[in-house]
Amino acid sequence: MTLPNMSFLITGYILLMVQTHPFLPFGRNGVRPDLILILVIYIGLNYSKNRGALLLCFLGYLFELVSGAPHGLYILIYLFSFCIIKILKKYFNFETFGKRFAILLVCSFTKFCILQFCFYFIYETGSILGQKPFFQETLFTLILFPFVFTLLNRIPGQQKNSSDFLPPL
Repeated sequence: MTLPNMSFLITGYILLMVQTHPFLPFGRNGVRPDLILILVIYIGLNYSKNRGALLLCFLGYLFELVSGAPHGLYILIYLFSFCIIKILKKYFNFETFGKRFAILLVCSFTKFCILQFCFYFIYETGSILGQKPFFQETLFTLILFPFVFTLLNRIPGQQKNSSDFLPPL
């Protein structure tokens, strides 16, 4: 495995541990920012289809093992978000701050729709539409997005296809 792949797997594992840590100050009532979704966006913007899909399958599987989510759910969410990013990347340039926030909102909405469908039709537990934590999770993800994305841009051993997320001061 090459250095960029290993560095992203290690970074993904660290983000996963932070995301699933039970003692986060904002982690009460199940509210946790989706740091892996930010990594999905970064990989979608900077990696090829095959390499990115393989990394995201592995990270989705790791997330399911650590969090106890049903098998295949987060692999589906992350791969579907990755595919949406790849399709939108053909038509849009995601080099600006606002467009990267927009793609995060699109991916969060995609995640919400997949979870809504799965909980309502497959798992038959009812709708998550009225659950406040999901919207708080999206808000926390939006708040942490610039910091995590900048951290991802600074990982050594990678080929940068894009400029840094935040402009230099």
